Amino acid sequence: LVGLMVKTVSKPVANQLKFYAKNSERFERYYIALGNALHRLQVTVFRQSHGDVVAKRTKVKDLPPEKALDAGVGFIGDTFVYLVAAGVTVFEYARGRAKEARKVQKQEEEKLKVEAEYDRRISELDRQISSLVETAPDTDNKLELLRGDFEKFREEVIRSLQLMNINTPSLAELQRRQSSTGVEP
Repeated sequence: LVGLMVKTVSKPVANQLKFYAKNSERFERYYIALGNALHRLQVTVFRQSHGDVVAKRTKVKDLPPEKALDAGVGFIGDTFVYLVAAGVTVFEYARGRAKEARKVQKQEEEKLKVEAEYDRRISELDRQISSLVETAPDTDNKLELLRGDFEKFREEVIRSLQLMNINTPSLAELQRRQSSTGVEP
């Protein structure tokens, strides 16, 4: 939007530039020389494009000073407008590239944040797994000790009950009941 405004304003600025250049006695001879050089170039290119082989050898007559001044000043004004348009185009292109670069950088930063979070989670899970692996043998050992203690206690209870002549199921009978119910003693 700003670029369009600058392009729009450049034409009146170019007209003002032409006005000041046309009324400048200091640079008048340069503008006349520029106008005549542009006229010679234009006539030579025109002649050569139409097949005039002798165009290089014939001299092109200079324009009257007023017309040469108008041509030189017109060229300066038009050059100003084209340079402003080119500058705005380059600026818009650079701004678009910078915006795209910021977008890509933001995406990269987000990606790095997500990767860091994943790395943190994986490290935490690794720590938890290591802790479980370290405690697993102890747990298995404790469980085996508890099973052994339970078996000893059960055998003592059965012996005690047998000594007291209480009708108790045998060890084999208890194990059969246990396997049929799926409940550990």
